Amino acid sequence: MARNAWPIMRPGQRMFVGRPAAEDWRDGLDDFWTVMEGGTPRYAWDVPNWDFRRGDILITYFQARPAMVVLIDRLTQDAKQTHIYIPSSGMTRLKHGVPVGVVLDQTTIDLRDYAVDGKYLDHLQGQSVLDALQAEVRRDVGVFGDSRMSKLI
Repeated sequence: MARNAWPIMRPGQRMFVGRPAAEDWRDGLDDFWTVMEGGTPRYAWDVPNWDFRRGDILITYFQARPAMVVLIDRLTQDAKQTHIYIPSSGMTRLKHGVPVGVVLDQTTIDLRDYAVDGKYLDHLQGQSVLDALQAEVRRDVGVFGDSRMSKLI
């Protein structure tokens, strides 16, 4: 996890769920780093409802097997339909990544359902997701050190 404080959600904040636009997680990772390092802008994130307000949270998962939550961003300004630049600060990179199935088990929220049709989670749902992610980060075991992972693959 980055040095930034763990994010929390307040009333009125929304949580969006996105993933790299590339189908293959390796290409998605390459696109992510190209954009983050100031390289040629490209369509890197697939977030169906790209209508952020300052303070909203964006959860990014990679379409690996299992699908893994890898980033948490807090948006620093409103953004509409750019799909290239995510105005954020306080990005939290998860050291191991957290399988989407683990979040589902702990919250009954399947993040993949919110990566389509422009859905988002309200502040209470979003906080439960953040709590589940934080619990997994504190466990600090990763997929190869966790017996729960075999059922998710």
